[in-house]
Amino acid sequence: MTSWNDKAGNVIREVLSLLTGGVLLVFVYLFGRINCVEQRIRLSLAGIIMVGMSIAFSFRLSSAVGLEYGPLHSILPFFLLGIGVDNMFVVVGSYKRLSHSELSLPLNQRIGKLLRPAGVYVLVTSVTDILVFGVGGTTIMVVVITLGLLGLNIWGLYSLKQDYKENWFSPTDSYAYEFNEMKDKYFPKRGALGGVYCKNIDYLNSKTKFETLYNRTINNQYIATGSVDSWFKSYTDWLETNPAATAGKVTNNYPNTEADFADLLQTFLNNETNGKRHLREVVFQNNSGILDITTTYVSYQHKIFDTVAEEIVAMDAMVELVRGIFPETECSPYSRKYLEWEANKVIKRE
Repeated sequence: MTSWNDKAGNVIREVLSLLTGGVLLVFVYLFGRINCVEQRIRLSLAGIIMVGMSIAFSFRLSSAVGLEYGPLHSILPFFLLGIGVDNMFVVVGSYKRLSHSELSLPLNQRIGKLLRPAGVYVLVTSVTDILVFGVGGTTIMVVVITLGLLGLNIWGLYSLKQDYKENWFSPTDSYAYEFNEMKDKYFPKRGALGGVYCKNIDYLNSKTKFETLYNRTINNQYIATGSVDSWFKSYTDWLETNPAATAGKVTNNYPNTEADFADLLQTFLNNETNGKRHLREVVFQNNSGILDITTTYVSYQHKIFDTVAEEIVAMDAMVELVRGIFPETECSPYSRKYLEWEANKVIKRE
């Protein structure tokens, strides 16, 4: 994970440096000549600030009408900057063409002289765009071509296959890329490891829920056979087969109180061979001499999937399975791979 973060950070820094350099070049161009008389620093700053304000307004307006922000939107400001800079070039060019007599006019007249040719340019391009789209929407030949392209796009979307590999986003000369290539070659991949993490639960009265969770998970078609490992099942099996160790604290092979549940569980985890392997799956907290269980998890492993679509379905299946037993505030399934799968789910939806 650290290698991936380092690699992604390096790529982002390289791209940001290029983008920053591009913005600086635009600023320098608009700045004008580097002297105290002909410099236009306020003009260039105002132009870039106006583009930034336009970007901020468009994002806020989109949010106000309910449009969600997605990963691809992060590159849109740079497209908007390019579009905005185009009109800024026109204004600067118009300023350069002002004569000495025009430059000596009062401010309001100078602005009129400056914007007269620039306004015509903006008006002409706007009208041209309207006419082009209007003709394109009413001309038969264009409609035929558009329908043909639409059909090709529909066919292309139908045939589109979504997939993801971590190394696709890695520079081929990076050590992380070479490591992943060797890992895939000599150590074939296995299914994603995951767990159902729980907190703030009345464990004493949740026996039926944990039994249901175990049975449904082992029968889930997206979970590898024999991969489900439940501390709760191991614990209750031990309670049933060790009456001497639990004497006085159980009724019908189950703890009488929450305190008995926690004390016997700690004994099972610390002293029994089968319990020691579950030690890291249960977190205790001692509050004024009263032992309490704070967090637990039940581990599982997914099968190996060939496509992104299968991964998304498998993740959603586990989420629905757990939601059908526990409230979201008590238990949730999690895997480090779910971060990747959830991102693919968002991309597929968009």
